Amino acid sequence: MEALITSLEEQLRNSTKVPSPGELAKQASEAVQIDNETLREQVAHLNGRIQYLQEQIEEQQATTEKEEAAVRARILRYKERDVQQKKELDDARIELDGVVKSEAAARTRIEELEEALRENAGTLESHRAEIETMRTDLAVRQYPTKAFSMLRTTTGPGNPEC
Repeated sequence: MEALITSLEEQLRNSTKVPSPGELAKQASEAVQIDNETLREQVAHLNGRIQYLQEQIEEQQATTEKEEAAVRARILRYKERDVQQKKELDDARIELDGVVKSEAAARTRIEELEEALRENAGTLESHRAEIETMRTDLAVRQYPTKAFSMLRTTTGPGNPEC
């Protein structure tokens, strides 16, 4: 314990001593060297960090450029597809207009044909009636007695259809 006390007393005396200017310069020089060494280590570390970050930036820029190129290509494909779809839509509209016009023309033609058919049916009935009248007149003229008796039997009281 006495050794410890002696050691502490000597340290106390040394600490109260004023160092000489040479010792101060030596201590300052050592402090500057330590500071310089610490700063060199920090600079080396920061330079490594800067290099790493620059590499990261370059990689990110390369990735971004690739992504931009892919997006531009995709946009170009979408624009081309949009133009194609608009063209197809225009073509479909033109075709639809043609179909609508054809349908209208066909409907008009069908109406005309139906009207002609009705007129022909009326004319046909008229001609049939006229032919029937002519047949009857002819029959009466050719066979006056036979036609009269024939008329009586087909339209008379003994005919079950009457």
